[in-house]
Amino acid sequence: MSLEIAKTAGEGLGKTLLHCVPPRTESWVLKRGIEKILLTTRYEYPPDFWETIEGYASNSGFVIVQNHTSNADILAGDLLANRITQRVNRVVPEEKKMGGFIEPFALSLPEKGQGEMSKFYSEVLPLINRLRVETNPTPTLNDILNGRIKTYEQFVNSHKESTRRMREAAKKKRKGIVLPAEATVQGGRINPETERIYGMQVFTPGAINQALRMVTKENEHGILIPVGVSAGYKVLNSETNEITLPATMVGLGASKQAIMTVHVGNPIIYRKGDVRNLDSADLDYDIGTTIAQMLEPHERGVYSNREAFDVAIAEYKKKQDKAEAIIEALRSAA
Repeated sequence: MSLEIAKTAGEGLGKTLLHCVPPRTESWVLKRGIEKILLTTRYEYPPDFWETIEGYASNSGFVIVQNHTSNADILAGDLLANRITQRVNRVVPEEKKMGGFIEPFALSLPEKGQGEMSKFYSEVLPLINRLRVETNPTPTLNDILNGRIKTYEQFVNSHKESTRRMREAAKKKRKGIVLPAEATVQGGRINPETERIYGMQVFTPGAINQALRMVTKENEHGILIPVGVSAGYKVLNSETNEITLPATMVGLGASKQAIMTVHVGNPIIYRKGDVRNLDSADLDYDIGTTIAQMLEPHERGVYSNREAFDVAIAEYKKKQDKAEAIIEALRSAA
């Protein structure tokens, strides 16, 4: 058994969390106890949410856009996706039934390229599948910057295959899309300058627009559901990806504490003909700020205000330039 004192990845201010979970116990909680953690999670819906979902069920594609501070909040979004699938399929004819959802995951996760994160992925994958969410390995900015993309061929082929799977899922299987738009858990890690989490990070540019285009290919409307998940980092430590002691107690059935809260926003309805005219940058910022307003102030990160966002997007573009240089170097070496 390893014993360590780790900062709570949430409120900071010198608070500590005694992390003392035997590896075998942690593995059991991830495989079986995680369902108890999800069942105790608090979901807050706006008035008439389910009436809107049912009202547009037969001619719409669904996109859930959520913040992402820990891999635990992925599961919270997947449970919402499952509830939407069930609700839609109750009210539509057989040929209109949803096949579930599809969700992009970093390419390196299933390839075991992220250590503890990959271990988490393999442990909870059966649950994700039971929730009728298909995982879609996708090359991310961090995959490129951290050297997880080894060849130009790997980059091109993985990108093409990821896009193909998403389009096919939306078109042929009537699947919605779950989009953890930040594509990193950096927001759940501690900023040493503030002793609080970094909070929301810049959304992957254009990802929301692309998702809406995919789900409206065969549907008259795209229904975007903004979701803010609070305290996912208090279930899985975003620094180490280890399950926390409070989450372990819930997973073992010794506590019924609701650690995470899922704030579900009002569905935003886009007509098929309007999606192609959306400005991707404006869409990313508008949805980001919408989600931020659902969260606690310390969780809002770069979407706290326009100045913070402008600084963050400038830094993000530098990372994009670096990633493009890496891919060009791989192409030249091919």
